[in-house]
Amino acid sequence: MGEPVVQAVVEEAPEPADFRWVGAILAGLTAVWLAMNEISLLAAGFLAEGGSSWAFNGMSGPLALKQYSGWHDKLTGEQLDGWLPLLAIYLVLDLVFIAIYVPALRRFIATGPVLVLAGIDVVEDLLMYWLGSRRCGAGDCVPAASAVILAVVTTLKWLAFLAVLFLLVRDHWSTIKAAVPRIRRALWIQRFSLLAFLPLGLLAIVPGTDVLDQLPDVQRRWLDNGTGVGQALIAAFLYYAVLLPAIFLLGRLRADWAVRRVRGEDHEWPFYNQNGDKRRHNLMLWLIGPILLPAIAVVIAVSGQGEVFKRRLIVFCLIPLLVLGLSQLLRDRPGVHPKALRPVGSWFPRDVMIAGDMISVTAVSLGGLGMVRAFAALAAGDAVGLFDSSYAVHPTVALVTGVVLAIGTWLVSWPVLKAIKRWGQPETTGVLGWYGRIATPGVNPSGATVVDVAPRSKIRVGFVLGASAAMLLLGLFPRRFADALGVLASTLLALATLVILVGVIVAYAQERQPPEVFQTKWLRMRATPIISLLVFAMVATALIGGKTEVHPLTGTGALPDRPTMQKAFDAWVAQAGCTVPLDGGLSLRPMMMVAAEGGGIRATYWTASALETLSSSGTGCAKKSVLFSGGASGGAFGLTVARYTDKPLAAVKAMAGHEALGAATISLLSSDLLASTVGLRFDAAAEYRTPSRQPLDRAGLMETAWERKVPELRRPFLPDDGNADGAMTGQLILTTSAVRNGCRALVSQVDLSEGARSADGAPVCGAGVAGAHDYDLFASYGRTAERSDAGCLGNPQALTAGLLASRFPYVTPSGVVGSCGELKPAQLVDGGYTDNTGIGTIVDLAPSWGALVRAHNDKVLTAGTGEVIVPLVIYIENGTGKDYSVGNDDPVDGIGNTFKPGTNLPAVPELLVPPATKLISAKEDGTNDRALLREARTAAAAQLCSESSACATLRGDLPNLVYVISQSTQPSLSAPLGWTLSQSSQNDLDQDLALQRQNQCGPTCPGYGTLKDLLTTLGQDPHA
Repeated sequence: MGEPVVQAVVEEAPEPADFRWVGAILAGLTAVWLAMNEISLLAAGFLAEGGSSWAFNGMSGPLALKQYSGWHDKLTGEQLDGWLPLLAIYLVLDLVFIAIYVPALRRFIATGPVLVLAGIDVVEDLLMYWLGSRRCGAGDCVPAASAVILAVVTTLKWLAFLAVLFLLVRDHWSTIKAAVPRIRRALWIQRFSLLAFLPLGLLAIVPGTDVLDQLPDVQRRWLDNGTGVGQALIAAFLYYAVLLPAIFLLGRLRADWAVRRVRGEDHEWPFYNQNGDKRRHNLMLWLIGPILLPAIAVVIAVSGQGEVFKRRLIVFCLIPLLVLGLSQLLRDRPGVHPKALRPVGSWFPRDVMIAGDMISVTAVSLGGLGMVRAFAALAAGDAVGLFDSSYAVHPTVALVTGVVLAIGTWLVSWPVLKAIKRWGQPETTGVLGWYGRIATPGVNPSGATVVDVAPRSKIRVGFVLGASAAMLLLGLFPRRFADALGVLASTLLALATLVILVGVIVAYAQERQPPEVFQTKWLRMRATPIISLLVFAMVATALIGGKTEVHPLTGTGALPDRPTMQKAFDAWVAQAGCTVPLDGGLSLRPMMMVAAEGGGIRATYWTASALETLSSSGTGCAKKSVLFSGGASGGAFGLTVARYTDKPLAAVKAMAGHEALGAATISLLSSDLLASTVGLRFDAAAEYRTPSRQPLDRAGLMETAWERKVPELRRPFLPDDGNADGAMTGQLILTTSAVRNGCRALVSQVDLSEGARSADGAPVCGAGVAGAHDYDLFASYGRTAERSDAGCLGNPQALTAGLLASRFPYVTPSGVVGSCGELKPAQLVDGGYTDNTGIGTIVDLAPSWGALVRAHNDKVLTAGTGEVIVPLVIYIENGTGKDYSVGNDDPVDGIGNTFKPGTNLPAVPELLVPPATKLISAKEDGTNDRALLREARTAAAAQLCSESSACATLRGDLPNLVYVISQSTQPSLSAPLGWTLSQSSQNDLDQDLALQRQNQCGPTCPGYGTLKDLLTTLGQDPHA
């Protein structure tokens, strides 16, 4: 007989909590603070006379007494026209902040201290605006005494804040002390609900630059055009209609477990039923994976639409089979029993339910707070005339939407939770009754509260089947989902699928005794260690599986012949370039060597923009003035794009969309995870490669997504003839890092094999002409007619080589070259681990290019006629730091390159590659860009010619030998380090380059020349 229908709930479910006002106040304070912080960062872009800048947060921060001199910094009248309105917006927001925290604090401590804090805060705001209005473009118009008074008032404000904080903690210490353990326990029970959104939530709201700006910039892309608006709506639908209900129900499932845990404590539920029977694990469930996964493997093998990594599949399937087999053998053996349950109080179920409910509401609120962070500075800058107003949706609309979501969600939470409780009553029928009962902890679908009934099995099965199907679909069609959904929605869907799948399995496993193998005296667990087993499986399959299976580096055929440095130099000399005539029969011919600093798509965009400006200015002779270029990470990728396209900036703009990053994030959480852990890899479309469908990891998905955008990049990295005629980069020598020992593996179009050797199955770092910290990857691992092992590397695609130098965690994985000859497989990652500047390559290769320049110039000077080659180092720096043209940081202590060989790591599991490289193999590696620039300038001067009177005369006529193209500090949004770039970030970088073309250091520059100086030196500046 089935369970009897019950007309009334026997035991009441936990009451939901009314946390709407607490949450709304905290969300409001956070929203205002995020907006103020973003506006403060925007204001820091106003450079005063002398190059100093000052953020609003510094004016009102705890160190105001040390920074008040900033009030006397001189801004131009044009700058003040934007600065003062921004200050007004900032101060209005601060008044709103005060208006929120005063009534909130008065609920917890005495009114007097709160009003003192608020009063000082208001006085500070009034003084700040008054002093701000006194600033003038003519000079220092701010009274010195007033600036000191304001600094004192600000200091008093912070002292008052500390006093209020002390009173708050003192008056409620006993409550805090009692609550913290309970909160920690409840959050641990609800950890999977947290993991479903918290990573993205933190990336959205944690203030910062570089990588932390990627998600806000993804959101800013929504405003660029109608496609972006559509992606925003899709992301909102997935977030609020799919992810949020799933998080809420997952939280209520965990609360249901907590309710039954307390109600059944007298008979040790979930270990025993009320009649004393063991609640045993259904061991047959452990057969699902070992049956289903090989079946999928057979389908892949028969259809030829993917790869099966047999060792990984076997190892993964053996784990559940061992659990099943050993548990069956141990069943009913003496001494086999689970670890005793932890004691819990009657408060436990409600704590767990409140934690789950608050997590659900927080997930919505964080989405709104992320929009506040993304759009606050954009809306403020647009309001004061700093930014372009051409948006598909005005940023103010997006900002207000974010504020409503952040705060309004908390305000409606209580009515919604009360309604769900009403729906859970037996008298409610239909869909609402069904939903109310599955969302009410401790209530069975029939309305009864019998503890021992298997709770919500259909819901769990639905979650597991739905998440499993979604995982397979994402793994099969990552690019289609990414193209349709955009970056944020793709990531939300992939992350939610993974977390819900694991979370529901864990929830089921905790409702009964763990399998007997975990009940032995050696383990004695109280719950099935699902997560531990998954982690063990990931590590085991990574160690046992083939080293090149999941993330192989591929290439076609044998490598074509590459020119040596001598041949590359001779070919460069033979083509026409820029020349500057001198007296007599001599002329100067600049030979540029370009170093591009790394930094994701921002560095790619900046590098492409700088090179296009150089190559297209004046007569265009600069395009043929580069001998070679080197770089790492995004800088190397920008060089790769510029090597094969005449319009690299347009190419990067096309590549800066959502498609590549969206596919990569989906693959990270689905297809790559399946390949590395389970051993199943599905084919993906590669329309411009052979074959047109092939197994691709997330790096390959990004490369092929970009190949769809830029036809010129659908080509091999190494040209058949080895020439770089007309390429604005010259030959490419890109930097990647070897995980094994932190050595730099050069992905070079120039043959640097002379003197190379190997030992102990790896190339010897620093042997031969490749440089003291490097080896030539193609020379060591390249496929030739004499060395044709399957693991040897053929000629890779251009984007494969470029991205190999740009594999930063965790969006892109390491790339693995197979065994080649006596060499073991090599695991390679982003060149930024060892030299993010690219200058190190130029310095390390100075003996090679320097000898050629010196020999050529000695002949020309002896003859008294001809072109004297002047080596110039061009550093495309990816940042808004100090002004390199000032030169006040020279001389620089220390050396530019540091490298300590000796660490020899074996193959490292992918999850551990970044920390292993950073903290172990490349721990002693590093570069100092200013020290490297000094060494580059010394090398360029020393290699010019042999000592002679003619050489000494020539040195006196030389221009600056080192130029730095850096991003200007100005009021702007920070462009992110990632793989998408919004139009507002592109506009920011375009404005930076325009300023670089205007700013000149001049002939007597104490530091390094600017872009304008370089164009002048080349004779290509139309305004010189």
